[in-house]
Amino acid sequence: MRTDPAYRASDEDGGTAAPLTVRFSHVRPSIGLCEVEGEVDVATAPWLRSQLHAALGHRPAHLIVDMCGITFFSAAGLRVLRETSEECAGPRLALVERDGPVSHVLTMCGASALFPQFRDLGGAVRAWDARQDTLR
Repeated sequence: MRTDPAYRASDEDGGTAAPLTVRFSHVRPSIGLCEVEGEVDVATAPWLRSQLHAALGHRPAHLIVDMCGITFFSAAGLRVLRETSEECAGPRLALVERDGPVSHVLTMCGASALFPQFRDLGGAVRAWDARQDTLR
């Protein structure tokens, strides 16, 4: 997976897009984590989509997208999250976000119920651990 420290829009847009950083790691062998920082808009959303798609290529049972570092989030980002969630036929997608731009857009668009949301990574991991315990 490409783990460039930042993305900038191509020179075609004059290089005005803000940086977007996406880092992938495993919290546990079955839980993938994408930490996203920066601005998600129409210029950076395609790159975010490619990075989330690459994370799914690692075949995690669950994918947590930590959005706490997002400073701007547009409807283009919501579309990427919705498409990624739909792609997660096997893996399940959850968000970590603390009343910032992401939760604001989700609320304004009536999309809060689309994704499990947690205030911290530990809460998301504990929720899946509890779910796994009930499935055994």
